[in-house]
Amino acid sequence: MKIPVSMGLRGKMMAFFCGTFVVMQLLAILILFAGIPGTSFRGEYRQEQVNVFNALGSVADLKKAEMEQWISVLQNDARQFAKSDLLRKSVAGILHSGGSGRPTVPVPNRYPSLKEMVGLYGSGNVTYRSIRIVDGKTGEIVFSTRPSEIGRNISGESGYHRVIAERVQDYIEIRKDPLTESVSVSISREILPPTETPNADPIAMLQTEVDPEEMAAFILHAGEGLGRSGEVVLVNQDQFVLTSLKKPLKDGSIARPLKTRITAAPAKYAAAGAEGIISAVDYAGIPVLAAYRHIRVSSDLAWGMVVKQDEEEVLAPLRRRVVLFLFLSMATVLLTVATSFFLARSFARPILLLNRAAAAVEAGDLSARAPEETRDELGALGRTFNNMVHRIQEWHEDLNREVEVRTAELTFANEELQKEIAERRKAEEARERASADLEEKNRDLEEIIYVTSHDLRSPLVNIIGFNREVRRSLADIRTVIDRISLTAVERKAIDAILRDDIDPALAFISSGTEKMDRLLAGLLRLSRTGRAKLEVAPIDMDVLLGNILGTFEFQTKERGVTVLREPLPPCYGDEVLISQVFSNLVDNALKYLDPTRPGIVRIKGTEADGHVVYCVEDNGIGIPAGHQKKILEIFYRLHPVDTPGEGLGLTIVRKILYRHDGRLSVESIEGKGSKFLVSLPKMMG
Repeated sequence: MKIPVSMGLRGKMMAFFCGTFVVMQLLAILILFAGIPGTSFRGEYRQEQVNVFNALGSVADLKKAEMEQWISVLQNDARQFAKSDLLRKSVAGILHSGGSGRPTVPVPNRYPSLKEMVGLYGSGNVTYRSIRIVDGKTGEIVFSTRPSEIGRNISGESGYHRVIAERVQDYIEIRKDPLTESVSVSISREILPPTETPNADPIAMLQTEVDPEEMAAFILHAGEGLGRSGEVVLVNQDQFVLTSLKKPLKDGSIARPLKTRITAAPAKYAAAGAEGIISAVDYAGIPVLAAYRHIRVSSDLAWGMVVKQDEEEVLAPLRRRVVLFLFLSMATVLLTVATSFFLARSFARPILLLNRAAAAVEAGDLSARAPEETRDELGALGRTFNNMVHRIQEWHEDLNREVEVRTAELTFANEELQKEIAERRKAEEARERASADLEEKNRDLEEIIYVTSHDLRSPLVNIIGFNREVRRSLADIRTVIDRISLTAVERKAIDAILRDDIDPALAFISSGTEKMDRLLAGLLRLSRTGRAKLEVAPIDMDVLLGNILGTFEFQTKERGVTVLREPLPPCYGDEVLISQVFSNLVDNALKYLDPTRPGIVRIKGTEADGHVVYCVEDNGIGIPAGHQKKILEIFYRLHPVDTPGEGLGLTIVRKILYRHDGRLSVESIEGKGSKFLVSLPKMMG
């Protein structure tokens, strides 16, 4: 039960107690009348239903036995009368004397002995509506207790056909008289000749009729045991009613025997041969409890019997008990409300006072106290609350003193922190200014390198050109000297000047200008590397390294170098510049191999912390520890005499990697080989 938040404590206690009691009362009533699922306790409703079903079943079994007994009496009466020697002789006499057609003198008057025998027919418990004797050959009625029937031919009826033609000893049926439209229970029985001839054909047929309403009067009568709504319904195997019904049908019409077909479930099951009990709707559309039975009259005939009682009448006492229980429960609830109000008031007052004191403490009044006069749990709660408030008051005073001390300390610390922040801000501003200055200087340096390398190439080209002109002029001078006549001493002196002074000088000029040209070209490449726009995209490193190694295929085969390459993870960058990086590293690896052992170059890559680290490893001559940082400096060469180059390759590599947020590092052991580690981002920011 959800209690509103706005309710006071007293209201909540009353609502809780009353709600709990009402729920328990309703649950008890529900269990009492409906039972507990999954247990043997059925509850009064199910028990009442079981009791009614048992009673209906007992009545149905009794009615079925009486019905079977009644049918047996009809069969026995017909059997004894048909086997009577006197009857057979009388019938034989009638048939022998007579002719056909309606006699002029009524048969009962002509054969008074037969009339007396018919008057004695039956056991006394059954009143026969009609007793007739039918000629076995013609099918005409030769004797009847109803003189108007004498002479009527019934050879087309099923009773005559089954007994005379098919030699069935007796045959029972529910039939409707074609003249009177009345419904009867008909018993047909063969009458044999008076002489005991084996397998003799019947000479006549005995046919008796009983009014089914007579059967309903003493057998199907429900009696007081089934209440005012109790009823016994009899149907044939096609579900047509055989007797009058107690109630009209659903549409208000009156049921007519052998014309009204009942489709209600109990009658349907009984006619089909089933037996049992059921809660269903009857022919009038009323909920009933019913027991249904199947009565086998003969091999060809079966009836269904339903014993039922209206569910409303059956459960009426139970409903009255429910109303009584609800009335008593309401009275108990009212008493519980009064008791809950008294208890809630007794319990709520100390709690309300405690709540008032707690509200005062919450507002900051630590002098507020709760009442302690009672000696029960509420008094103990008040004392505990007061002790707690006293402790809080002491803690509050201590806390105030501690706060004052800490406030002073925090004030001092805050002042120091502000000073440190100001100093750090100044340092950060200085660092930013220095960084900006450095970037500006780098740009200026790149501009100077670009301009210098570009502008110096013009006079250098002139020097190279003039050097060539001087060489050609010197050749012309030699030609002229060869043509003129000079003394041996003069010719020797001139040759010495040309050979020993001018030729070496021109060679030094040519070598110096070529070296300067290479240096200026390298500076120009370095400048362009820092100025070029990056075209960043994903790079398939396996494809890129494959192309690079293809350009070095001649060198590797000529020197017998083994290149080992593992699958490489991809990275992001400018494919042209990254290709330049690895071309330089592979070229250095091949350039500095040890000629005393077979060369091996390994290339591999791994992923770590958002970067891809590629390794170009060789088993070359290695780099001394003191030179491993210097080789990254501009124009530095480890072996300037033995190997070609300007000392700009690794400087350009480092510049390219810097622009890609990457880096280059070296691991080397002199005499064993070197590892160049290239770190590139998996994705550019």
